[in-house]
Amino acid sequence: MGVSRAWWCRLVVGAALTSSPLAARADEEVDLYAGARLSEGLDAVDEGGTIVIRGDLDVASEPCVEVPFDVTILGELGMTPAIPGLVITGSEVTVGDAVLAGACEVEVDLGSALVSDRAALYMEGGRLTLHTATLAGGFEGVGVALSGVYATLDDVTLADMGGGTGLLIGAGRRDVTVTVTGSAFTDNAAQAMTVVGPGGNQTGAVTVNVSSSAFARNSHTAAPDLAMTRATVTVEDTTFEGNRSVPTATTPAAGSMTALDADLSLIRVTLSDYAGSAAGAVAVSSSDGTAGSFYGETVVFRGVEAALNGGYGGAVRSTRAPVTLKGVLADGVSAGAGALVYASDVPYVNLTYIKLVDAAVGADGAAVFVDGATEGVTVRGAQLCNIRSERTPNVLGVRVNDGALTLMNTSIQGNEGPESPLILVERGSLTAINNTFDQNAASALIVADDVEVTLINDIFSESPGATVFMHTGAGGTLVETRYNLFYEVAASAADGPDIASGFDASGDPLFDDLYQRADAPCDRFPMLSGPASPAWNTGHPDYPDVDDDVADIGAFGGPDFTTVDLDGDGADFFIDCDDFDAARSPTFSEIPNNGIDDDCDGASAVSEDGDGDGYTADGDPADCDDTDAARSPGLPETPYDGLDNDCDDGTPDDDLDGDGWLVFAATPDCDDADATVHPGAPEVLGDGADQDCDGADLTGGLTGGCASAESPVGLGWIGALLGALVLLTRRQS
Repeated sequence: MGVSRAWWCRLVVGAALTSSPLAARADEEVDLYAGARLSEGLDAVDEGGTIVIRGDLDVASEPCVEVPFDVTILGELGMTPAIPGLVITGSEVTVGDAVLAGACEVEVDLGSALVSDRAALYMEGGRLTLHTATLAGGFEGVGVALSGVYATLDDVTLADMGGGTGLLIGAGRRDVTVTVTGSAFTDNAAQAMTVVGPGGNQTGAVTVNVSSSAFARNSHTAAPDLAMTRATVTVEDTTFEGNRSVPTATTPAAGSMTALDADLSLIRVTLSDYAGSAAGAVAVSSSDGTAGSFYGETVVFRGVEAALNGGYGGAVRSTRAPVTLKGVLADGVSAGAGALVYASDVPYVNLTYIKLVDAAVGADGAAVFVDGATEGVTVRGAQLCNIRSERTPNVLGVRVNDGALTLMNTSIQGNEGPESPLILVERGSLTAINNTFDQNAASALIVADDVEVTLINDIFSESPGATVFMHTGAGGTLVETRYNLFYEVAASAADGPDIASGFDASGDPLFDDLYQRADAPCDRFPMLSGPASPAWNTGHPDYPDVDDDVADIGAFGGPDFTTVDLDGDGADFFIDCDDFDAARSPTFSEIPNNGIDDDCDGASAVSEDGDGDGYTADGDPADCDDTDAARSPGLPETPYDGLDNDCDDGTPDDDLDGDGWLVFAATPDCDDADATVHPGAPEVLGDGADQDCDGADLTGGLTGGCASAESPVGLGWIGALLGALVLLTRRQS
């Protein structure tokens, strides 16, 4: 019987689309288009080959795929298509430029525990490169699970996860390193990252390096950002913001990170807006006192808190693990005990170049509270300013029980707790050399109980309600107390031997004028103003300044005074108003209208409205160009003019439909009013529209694809193919 032309057209098109979704069968590279199945690409490519994905794959019917050999799976550049979940059993696999939209049922062996869950990607052993990948929002299982894998994750986004860990890293049977860079862990309801080192039958050491990444708004019962056990973890140039721990009856919560028997290092890291019940940001512990440590360098803690009633360690809490902090800004920290650091039964705590401002202490007090340190506590080159006691009487600055406290080149200034001491040491020793205690509303500046005390080259000034030294406990002794300066204090000593001697100085220490500014009392250290000061070159002859001159009394004198410029702006830690911001320095000139105190003089230069459009550069909202009246927050955005007319870089100018493709680009969006039309979009068969902006509908030709049954034209490439087949048949016959 006869066959209609339309039927043949549909038959050939259907065969072309359903017999294989591959553009070509190739040994080294295979292309997959929208609606294809990843398993077909794996069947077609040789080991070590590449699969290029040019549209969202069929994840609904194939949510999980095993990758059994070495292969590279990449989305077409700029597209990030959806792909299924992956169980990788190959030894070296690269996955990139894709959205992990499927899930696999997996079991992850963590040595002492077996985790059974759904995962978007799981790999055991081998090497993995994962880049420019996103986990689809709302995922309920583990995001990426790695066991004994050497891995590099670059530009990976794990967000909006509801149930499982975002990135789970476990030990295998060999030592491995996992590197995470340029990635984001945000808005997750479970831990963003969990690292578990050797245990049970998993013997390999685990090293994790995280850099240039962001953790934000994660929430969990403990450590919403990062939990690590028996591993070495280093985090650099990374921000942590706005995360919350939600404690349970059995789980004390830390606001960001926990480390058990793990070595944790934070370098150039900022943690802001944190709250935890047991620890504000970081909690580290060692099960036996031999494994685990915490090191922080150039770290900012801003707005972090533990509970004022029962919370320990506003920024850092340590149990049996040593703590080293170097170059730390703590601004707005609080806790019941240890607003900056609470440490118990540790080998040591070393704090160098610490600036703590605006802190609150609660039930057990102290900005730094160390309860047991076998090798002692050192606070050097620090500034403790504007600490407030929410419970009185209490300790404001430093409290050490059962340990040796060494305090050097430190300023403790502008703190308030009228019934509270600044320093309390019980059962141990106190060595305070070249420090300044100024303008403190406290009951006593130093209280020692059963302690050996050495006080040399210290300034005690402008604290009229405070006794400088109170000695309690029959076992304590004064080793040496000489060459100190006393000015406007209630008394030099009480409840014990007098610390004053004939070698001491008196009178106004005459600090630098900028330090005396009432509007920013914590900006500066109290540096001596010059030779007119009674503390200038009048210190202990056995403790000369670094230039071998006779020592100055106070925080800027003595042989151990060294300067450091943490932000590299030319002003050292002691004179810079913010040594954690390279845009501010006393060596800079003030820039008008930028809203920044560039030169550290306490004010930002402001000029008038330069272009007369009603907005200034440092206003709220700010004029983004105060020289051009055609650009201001009060103007509408003009499409396609290449200018930010309304001073809002979030308002589209060249992408009105928000599909990520620009009109004026090397590969332009051909319809900026329709988000479903753009280069790389899935083409809809025979609808007469050009969804992928290639100039043609999928059926071929600029004039369309297959004609209807009633139309004698429009066969396009399919008609030509049929004609060639008929001609060939006639010639053969």
